[in-house]
Amino acid sequence: RGSARACDWTWNGTSAWSQQSSWVTLSVCSAVLWACWRKMCRFWTGTGALHPVIWTLAAVVLSQYSAQVLHICHLAIYRRDGQGSVTLEVLAGAFGTMGQLVETTLLILIGSGYTLTRTKLGDLGFSLPILGAVALVH
Repeated sequence: RGSARACDWTWNGTSAWSQQSSWVTLSVCSAVLWACWRKMCRFWTGTGALHPVIWTLAAVVLSQYSAQVLHICHLAIYRRDGQGSVTLEVLAGAFGTMGQLVETTLLILIGSGYTLTRTKLGDLGFSLPILGAVALVH
C-alpha cells in the first residue's frame, strides 16, 4: 500500500514559497499596477474624463493590492515572532472582502445593463444602498 505524503517545499528548514514568492509576486503586481495607473492618467489627461466603471475597477484593484500588502506584512511579522499582527490580518481581510464585494456588485450592475443606459453613479437608485448594507453585514 502507498501512503499519502505531502511535498516538502522547504529550503534550509523554512518555507521557500512564503518567503520568496510572496515578495516576488508583490513586486510584479506593483510594477503592473504602476503601469496601469500611468496609462489611466494619460488617458484621463487626454480625454478629460474616465467612465465610473474604470474608477470603480481601479478602487477594487487598489483594495485587493492593499489586502495583499497587509497580509504579507502580517506573515513577515509572524515569521519573526511566531504570532503576527492581528490588526494587519483583520485589515487585510476587510480590504479583500470589500474589494470582492464591490467587484461583484459591479458585475451585477454591468450584467443588468448599467453601462449601456447610464454614465453616472448617481443614477443607480437602490444598488448603492444594498451594497452599503451588505458591506456592513460583512
